[in-house]
Formats: sequence, structure tokens, C-alpha cells
Amino acid sequence: MGETNYNCLCANCLTELESLVNDNHNLRRTLNPQNLLEGVHFYKEDGLFVFTELYHYLKGSCCGNSCKHCAYGNKN
Repeated sequence: MGETNYNCLCANCLTELESLVNDNHNLRRTLNPQNLLEGVHFYKEDGLFVFTELYHYLKGSCCGNSCKHCAYGNKN
């Protein structure tokens, strides 16, 4: 899984993303390891954890590190 599923802007994908954001809205302030779901907030690639756009969005701001799936447009 090199890319997350949220690159599509069709109505179905936007509805799914909106649902995930709404379901995880309370995690904005408590993004800690026990709350994260593999495939939703992160995935593993070459033994590393890669955070998804949803995770970065829930973080609330861009860290400026050009993350692979930056939700704020600062991709590397």
C-alpha cells in the first residue's frame, strides 16, 4: 500500500473520508499510539510507519517536514 485511498475526490470517497474524520474528531487532542488504527491512521512500508492524510489532518497543523501524505500541501 504505497498510497492511501484518499486521493480520489468522487462523492463516495469524500463521504468515506468525512465519516472517518467525524468518527475520529475526538482524537485530535489525543493522537497517541493506542488510539491509532493501521490502515486508517498509518500503514507500514519497508518496516517504517507512514502516517496517512487523515492522521496529519487530525494533528491539526503542518509540521513542515514535507511528509509523504501531508494534508496541508507540504508534500515532498
